[in-house]
Amino acid sequence: MYPNPMLHSYYQRCQSTIPRRAMNRMIDQAMLKESDCRELDPPILRLRSMNPQCYAPHVDVTRARCSYGRLALPKLRKELRSGHPLIVRQAVNTISDLIRDPENAMEAIKHRIPDRLADLLVSDDSFLRERVTMIFTSLASHSGGGEAITENPLIIFNLVKNLTDRHNCIRLRAAEAIEMLSRDWRTAEVLCVYGFVDLIIDRITLETKDVLVHFLETLKSLLNRDNVKVHAIEIGTMEKLVILLQRRDEEVLAGCLECLRILCGEPIGKQKSIDMDLLVILKPFIEDERRAVHAKAAGVVAFSTITTQGKLRALDLHMIGRLLELAADFHCRELQIMAFKALTNIAEVPKGRCMMFRCHKIFIENIDTCKDETTQRHKEILLKTIDWQP
Repeated sequence: MYPNPMLHSYYQRCQSTIPRRAMNRMIDQAMLKESDCRELDPPILRLRSMNPQCYAPHVDVTRARCSYGRLALPKLRKELRSGHPLIVRQAVNTISDLIRDPENAMEAIKHRIPDRLADLLVSDDSFLRERVTMIFTSLASHSGGGEAITENPLIIFNLVKNLTDRHNCIRLRAAEAIEMLSRDWRTAEVLCVYGFVDLIIDRITLETKDVLVHFLETLKSLLNRDNVKVHAIEIGTMEKLVILLQRRDEEVLAGCLECLRILCGEPIGKQKSIDMDLLVILKPFIEDERRAVHAKAAGVVAFSTITTQGKLRALDLHMIGRLLELAADFHCRELQIMAFKALTNIAEVPKGRCMMFRCHKIFIENIDTCKDETTQRHKEILLKTIDWQP
């Protein structure tokens, strides 16, 4: 029931001869956003459909009843308990439209409408399950909305049920709601307490690409919380992420590699990367032509080569040449910094330092950093490491 991934793209309505970079810049300008001039060839920015996909007969949103002003939400709150399915559907549709206004969202939280909607998350009507899940996604995007949701354990419990719904579109909406909740550090802490790291890891290899992308974004937010990374490594997160690297989809690969980078920041994660021989797995992604992929892979390499075993393994795999190519790519600041960090780590062992001093020092000195202060500092650290004499 979920539409084609490119169904809501600007690009399909235009000629294929228009460069994607130019198209994205026009879209950014129309939406009053700043374009990232450092991106040479970004992917097409996909539009997201905010319309439900589950069919519901006899629902006409143009005929939904709504009181005026402050009386609207209290009246709709009563209609949510109506015994007539059509009235409930119309009330849910109207609430979904009203809460896009932050003032109405705060009013809905004040009247405890999220608590009234909790039971509808597991309704027999698939239309209601999807639409109510979308309402919680909208509420979570407003200040205070995430706390109102996480304070009610029934809402969280029912959202978890929707993550295993038989309809792919409902699982997608539930994943979007959880991702929106994880963006705030306070609600992310609550999600960790509820065990969402374990839940995501259990389902991460079973989901389709659309749901999986949201799972990876959620996991990335949760892994940045205290005392979560060690537990995630212990339950086999790194092994599951390596399995997902076989999918070859750009968004999935970028999300997996970013999560691996976070986990490799822990001492136990660095040792785990050595035990798994992670650098061998990462080498094809370092050489991948897609910038989103090799930029994230360079970040994992930078953390995996902190240990002496990692440095020596990178030398055995002849990674220096490719890392130098990535360090010279001044179009992506993140990529340059991570490549400089990885090269600095490798240069800390005598064999790596000698090789760079003899064969690559002039090339490194001529790398353009676009006068970026942070990138230039990492370049100077690399050169000092190469010139260091015991």
